[in-house]
Amino acid sequence: MSDMNRLEHNVKRILQRHGWTQADLAAALNVDPGNLSRTIRCRVEPGIGQVERIADALGVDVLELFRPIREKEPQPGL
Repeated sequence: MSDMNRLEHNVKRILQRHGWTQADLAAALNVDPGNLSRTIRCRVEPGIGQVERIADALGVDVLELFRPIREKEPQPGL
């Protein structure tokens, strides 16, 4: 899986963990939700500054956004 697919997968995973939507993240970043969606899905190549802002808004390290995807994600509390 490419790093770009990892970005989309991990952002969605972290949003779910926080109980947020992409619209919530867009509001926190003060960006257009459509532009954020294209960035997360890598329809436009995200710059490092954009990735850093996303990581900061989600409260994670940039590396967390690109960590390898496991077959089955661990469930909280298990």
